[in-house]
Amino acid sequence: MKKINIIFVEPNLIMNRGMAIFLANSEIVNKVSSFLSIKELQSDKIGINDLLILDTESNKDLEYLLKIKIKNPMLPILFLSSKERYFENYLFAQKHNIPSFLTKRINPSLLIEEIQKIRIKINAGIQLFGKPDKNSFESLFDSPPIFTLKETCILHFVARAKSNTEIGKLIGLSHRTVETHRRRIIEKMEGKNIIPALIFAIKKKYISIDFV
Repeated sequence: MKKINIIFVEPNLIMNRGMAIFLANSEIVNKVSSFLSIKELQSDKIGINDLLILDTESNKDLEYLLKIKIKNPMLPILFLSSKERYFENYLFAQKHNIPSFLTKRINPSLLIEEIQKIRIKINAGIQLFGKPDKNSFESLFDSPPIFTLKETCILHFVARAKSNTEIGKLIGLSHRTVETHRRRIIEKMEGKNIIPALIFAIKKKYISIDFV
């Protein structure tokens, strides 16, 4: 079975170098090309045995990633997302059928397992499409979160003053379904409105105050 070539994009220099060395030492990896920014990538130099692993710094990076994906539709992509960019990366992955999604707090052995799964599919000529794994959400926290991924996404956008209709469009739900999730959030906090849930979510760092 052919080894895989990894294109690794990570803006943090220390993590970039450390992860590049870690990946290069894996027996299933042929070589690692590391970049500090996705803008450094050249679409015409991406090969058929390449795997793109990345985090993003802003939504501009997602726009650039989409251009790369359009030019290289068969390129497998694995988001290795930071907590700060989790929601933006996850929603992009969901919308554009990017199946591989982990967080930076994931166990390194699980990352290698995920790369191995992708490698097997590449060698078998299987197209990698689908929805990202929601289980990675729990790895963001030291203990199981009180809110589900959908509920946390809704809280994230409520904190940004989005209406139920707007939230529904952003995460692929009807406004009625969003209303149902909001009621469950309020019930969990035994409150009269969603404000206590927002305060709790910010204190527990379920959502980032940077985006409020």
